[in-house]
Amino acid sequence: MKKFFLITLFVFLTTSCSKNVRPDFDHGQSQKITTMDTLFEDVAQKLPGFGGSYFDKKGTLNVYIKGLSQDKTPKYILKAKLVKTLANVFKEDIFKNSKKSKKTRVNLIEGKYDVLELQQWRSLIHTSGNKYLVGTDFDENRNKVGLGILNIKNKDEVLVATEKLGVPKEAIFIFEAQPSQPELTLDQKNRPVSGGVKVAIARNNNYFGNCTAGFNVTINGKRGVMTNSHCTEKPGVVENHGIYQPTDGNHIGKESMDPIWWLTGGLCQPADYKCRLSDSAFFEYDSSTGSVNSMPRTTTTNQGSLVVNPALGRFKIVDVNFSLFNNASVGFLVNKLGAVTGHVTATIAQTCFTETQPYTDPNAAKVRAVCSNRAIKNVSSATSSAGGDSGSPIFEVISGNEVRLLGIHWGGSPVSGTFSYSPMANVSVDFSNLSNMTFPLPTPPPTTPSPPTTIEQCYEECRIYQAGECLLLGNTPRQCVQEARTCRMECEAN
Repeated sequence: MKKFFLITLFVFLTTSCSKNVRPDFDHGQSQKITTMDTLFEDVAQKLPGFGGSYFDKKGTLNVYIKGLSQDKTPKYILKAKLVKTLANVFKEDIFKNSKKSKKTRVNLIEGKYDVLELQQWRSLIHTSGNKYLVGTDFDENRNKVGLGILNIKNKDEVLVATEKLGVPKEAIFIFEAQPSQPELTLDQKNRPVSGGVKVAIARNNNYFGNCTAGFNVTINGKRGVMTNSHCTEKPGVVENHGIYQPTDGNHIGKESMDPIWWLTGGLCQPADYKCRLSDSAFFEYDSSTGSVNSMPRTTTTNQGSLVVNPALGRFKIVDVNFSLFNNASVGFLVNKLGAVTGHVTATIAQTCFTETQPYTDPNAAKVRAVCSNRAIKNVSSATSSAGGDSGSPIFEVISGNEVRLLGIHWGGSPVSGTFSYSPMANVSVDFSNLSNMTFPLPTPPPTTPSPPTTIEQCYEECRIYQAGECLLLGNTPRQCVQEARTCRMECEAN
């Protein structure tokens, strides 16, 4: 029996102005949207000195604090305040994807800059029109502004230009990057239809754009599939064109939902482009089209194989990551299943990366997904992405064939071995006018509570002592609170 998980879609819009300048996306009368970066700004407003945070491979939350060495507040109090602020701003358990004890997985780092400074500088650089610039990133891993440029040889020229804008060169991290390009083929007939297989989308004059099916989903009771908006003839416009799998003559549905590209100005560059948080469109299935929430596995990985190997089983989507904070971090391993390049593994290089260069194809629609995650291939001989991969599902392998859906691929640069994708949190924002989006996920098995860790046992002993023996020894409640605090600090020290 399958259980349907209800995902409520939301967007936060505000026209208020804050004391600090926030480099948000402009639309109409300064409407605002919520991204991971803007939520980091909210944390910095509530916690002065906050310079960004990230999870390392061990699951430790590393946090930059400007002026940490001068702050006389006990570290355990700073950590507690930080965790509470992050949880309140992001409205979620920030440790839900970590296996470490909550008491031992926060590491404070001396930062040179706070988030608000870095975001102001990023905005200045992003809209400066620098010809070498590919895109910008708030680099939460380094407490810097990340700048992707076309050729690392031009690094000094870029630094000179940024200094003229009033940005200290010490606050800049520069890396070489190539612009991602939209990519319009597992290219045989697959039934029931699933993510990762070739689809053809009808356009005028009997032309078909070849892309990849992203993932199956039900929206407002309509069963269908997500792929890229740029695969359609007019992105942001519902034309009811047909979708076929794999080619003409195999009609499986029609275009049903394609939100307008409504972001302009600010980080949406070049100036004549229109943006959204995701490059996604929904196609409703015909009633006769069978679908399944799993994906085929190919014979090999990172070798371009499109041959399905039934002996390996199928990737089963058992979870969907709609989190803004617990989204894949830099250094995180992701998978892409494309109709042209097959199963490719890659490592996230930047999160919430936004590009500035125009597309090289003059016929490409001037639309762009901002705040995308950018990943670099793990195997040098692999092809990171190619034309026809657009719409590919991005996922994390949890265990065996069980996977967690992370986002939808929209473009890449085979030259630099990178691809870009829109996280599922961004897709949810663009489809915020919908009442619900559901995924048929299997019922999770019952979980057995994990035994307490050594430090958790230590904390519990401190609590029991405070409430019992300490008072019996004639100490005041205030003295017992202080002794319990000292006890917990000793737990951390040991």
